[in-house]
Amino acid sequence: MDKKCFFEDCQIVTKGHLLWNGRPYCFKHYQESMSKEIEKEWSCWEDNMLPSRRLLDLLGRRMEEDRWTQIDGFMTRGRLRDRGFNFLKGDTGFTFEITRHPGAFKNPSAYIVNRVVEKWKVSLQDRIIERIGERPWTVDDPDMNY
Repeated sequence: MDKKCFFEDCQIVTKGHLLWNGRPYCFKHYQESMSKEIEKEWSCWEDNMLPSRRLLDLLGRRMEEDRWTQIDGFMTRGRLRDRGFNFLKGDTGFTFEITRHPGAFKNPSAYIVNRVVEKWKVSLQDRIIERIGERPWTVDDPDMNY
């Protein structure tokens, strides 16, 4: 069902699939609304603190919807938001780590697990998310799935 963009004074009729806070928006106003919210959450993120869950969700949403370039790996909104740790904020992006289980599979008695910690770099300006390293997992590293 077609719906008018919720943005004040916008007369564009949308297909209703670009929802922001449950309301339909045209592409232009949807992007503007998301960018404004990301900027607000980004400015609230203080150095040496964890980013808000809202910021991680918005960045993951933007990353998936805009199909950011991903180098040497694949990252999803849920992995970034729910499993990222050791976040370090920079001027135009951030780095973080995530525990991964490459080649994990289940046999009849238990999971066979290989754990590694991958380091990722996110460039907000260039819209690139890149896996920049990997190290062995240690017992001090979080592992959300096990």
